[in-house]
Amino acid sequence: MTGENEITKGDFKVLLNLSRQADKAMEKGIPIPSPCVGVCQINASTRFCLGCWRTLKEVAHWSRYSNGEKENLMRELIERRDRLSSGKRRATRRSRRLKQS
Repeated sequence: MTGENEITKGDFKVLLNLSRQADKAMEKGIPIPSPCVGVCQINASTRFCLGCWRTLKEVAHWSRYSNGEKENLMRELIERRDRLSSGKRRATRRSRRLKQS
């Protein structure tokens, strides 16, 4: 049984799906979707969102970034999460829905 704050298979599927969407978008020239997962809380010490690992500036400027900048940031977010995460985060509505599926 996993705790409420642990990363689940559903969370991994969400991140994998976002990565695949970003790849498809890059190929077609479609804007890359936001990595927001609906957990919008900024950690006071790291200044990163607990859901998507972006800074407030990155969240605010997302719509102005080019696809190349978004792709680079998506890679950086994964590295940032892996480097700083304890492997735990709050469950999101999206992850709970995927878990039920």
